Amino acid sequence: IVIPLVFCENRNLAFMREALVKTLGYEQSTPYQAFAARLAETWRAGAAREAVEALSMESGGVPEPRLFPNVDGVLLGGNILRKGHTTIGYSALESLQEIHADMCFLGITSVDSEAGLTEANRQETTIKKAMIKASDTVVSMVISQKLNTRQPFKVCEIGALNIMVTELDATDELLKSYLAKGVRVI
Repeated sequence: IVIPLVFCENRNLAFMREALVKTLGYEQSTPYQAFAARLAETWRAGAAREAVEALSMESGGVPEPRLFPNVDGVLLGGNILRKGHTTIGYSALESLQEIHADMCFLGITSVDSEAGLTEANRQETTIKKAMIKASDTVVSMVISQKLNTRQPFKVCEIGALNIMVTELDATDELLKSYLAKGVRVI
C-alpha cells in the first residue's frame, strides 16, 4: 500500500498521518507511553493492586502487532512544491517507477465524470500519473466541493479511479454520473 501523505491538504496532513500510523500499527511509543498502557491494561484486566504496583519500566511488554505486519511505508524523495507541500520532480518520479502498489490513496483537486481527475500544477500531474500507473487500485477522498470541477492539467480518465470516498450518501444525485462510469462510491 502506498499512502502518499504529501498529497493531502495541508490542514489534514498531520491528522491523516497520525490516524494512519496509529491504525496501521506503525506508531512508536516512548517507554513511558508503553508503561502507562501496560499499567492501564493490567488494571482493566482486574489484576490486584499489588500486581499493578509490581510493574516497572523494565518489565517490558510485547509491542502491539501492526495491522499489516508485512507492509512498510515508502517516503518519496524529490522536491517539495511549496503550495500543498507535494513531492515533485525527477527523484519522486523515478522512485514511483520502481514501485508496485496494491492500493494508492490519491489526493486530487478536481473530479469530473467527463473530464476525469485534474490538477492545477503540471509537475504534480506527472507524479500522480506515475502513482496511478504503479497501483492496482486507486482510491481518492473527494469532498463534494471538488465534484464536477476541472483544472487545466489532466491526471487520468474517471475510469482509472476505482473507489471514491466522500461525505455524500452513495445515492446522492451528484454521484450518479460517477457510479454510471463504474466508480465505486463509499
